[in-house]
Amino acid sequence: MKKKILALILVLSTVLCLVLSSCKPASDEDSPLTFYCFNESDSLISALKQYNKYCAVMERNEDRVEIVNFDSYEEYEAKLNTEVMAGGGPDILSLSQMLPFEKLIKNNSLADINTIAQQCSKSFNFDDYNSVVMDSGVFSGKRYILPLYYGLDYLVTSTERLEHFGLRLENLTYDTLLEDIKNKELEAYLVDPYDLGKRFYYSFIRQFIDVEKGTTDFESEEFRVLAEDFKTAIIGDSFENFENYDPNDQERKEYLFDGYDFSGRAGAFPVYARDFMHINGNVIRLTVDGKAETDTLFFPNYSRKGEPSATVEIGLAINANCKKSEKVMRLIEYLLSFEAQSYFCGGRESDNAYAGQGFLPVNKEVYEASYNNALKIKIDVDQNFEMDEFDEKIFEAKNKALSEYYKPLADSITTCSINDMENQMSTYLVRNVIKDIVEPYLKSEITTDKFIQRLTDAVNMYLSE
Repeated sequence: MKKKILALILVLSTVLCLVLSSCKPASDEDSPLTFYCFNESDSLISALKQYNKYCAVMERNEDRVEIVNFDSYEEYEAKLNTEVMAGGGPDILSLSQMLPFEKLIKNNSLADINTIAQQCSKSFNFDDYNSVVMDSGVFSGKRYILPLYYGLDYLVTSTERLEHFGLRLENLTYDTLLEDIKNKELEAYLVDPYDLGKRFYYSFIRQFIDVEKGTTDFESEEFRVLAEDFKTAIIGDSFENFENYDPNDQERKEYLFDGYDFSGRAGAFPVYARDFMHINGNVIRLTVDGKAETDTLFFPNYSRKGEPSATVEIGLAINANCKKSEKVMRLIEYLLSFEAQSYFCGGRESDNAYAGQGFLPVNKEVYEASYNNALKIKIDVDQNFEMDEFDEKIFEAKNKALSEYYKPLADSITTCSINDMENQMSTYLVRNVIKDIVEPYLKSEITTDKFIQRLTDAVNMYLSE
């Protein structure tokens, strides 16, 4: 009898264990990766949607990214910041999101992507991609940010214009730039209180912040001199009517953009050109008025050290609390693949009309393929400048600009920043930490001493909290 009872208990125990095991919660790897966005407006959305399509075709729906879309920006911003700062939130974070990335990096709130790669892939190597750009996401030996696409800050102009202004392409530092922009006609590049001037000023300030060390250099004599000189040279008298400035003033637009000088990728109307494919539009714009013989030149970004530099246009980070390393690695491998980067950067032979984001790819093979394809294009890929018939001179001028100026400049970048000049006005650091200090200074409401003191205190506190 006892044996029967014992056998019955064993059977019931086995059944119970099977029932319980079938009802246990799904593991982290069973649930999809998550990403928050507002109205599907984030720069990373297109790449994630393309990945989800890829997962569907490959019948790997378990790898898809769940895009949580918010209809209210206030709700989206509050939920994202609150959850992430509390150690929660979505698995994937975008550089376009208004998050305190400097603080998240300092606090190890982001996952080390190097560790994920080492644990999940034996063959993957970040050295196979543009090292200058990729290394911009590395802090204290850990890869917190993964750049996907990048762009150059440049000015598109003509040989005649350069000679007229007496400008120099070599050894461009802040000091030489200050000399050049004192000529007020150079407003076509930097002077605009609602756009380029302010963006440039914030970009200049960022170069005196060392996120890795958690320090600032605002109290140096170099910063003091440049802060005052740039305020005068770049902003100048245009802040006299700051409150009443009309960015749609047609007369001013015609003055700033007269058909010769164009500021690229800094947000200024009307030029949009950041990669090999879109650059054609700039060149055609310079040549359509009978100026096909004009050489097109590109100024590099004006960095603190005077080195040609780039900024990350689209990048991501992985939340430190993410427990889905295998899925993260499969996502990363796809986003950096030839297939994915070609789709957005025109790396395939058939990509004369591609789903272009207008950026340069970190994938070296796509970079070269996109350049070679751009040389073959006879008209601007986005059709902004329609031509009734093929013009050999324009075609030659475009290819000369690509091969002799733009490609060498892109090849020679030595530094890259994760803070895009165009989007930085909406970053956490600018909006929540320094904007209320910088704006009064630009409008001469506070002294340089008070500006430097407040800026130093605010940023140091932000980095140390």
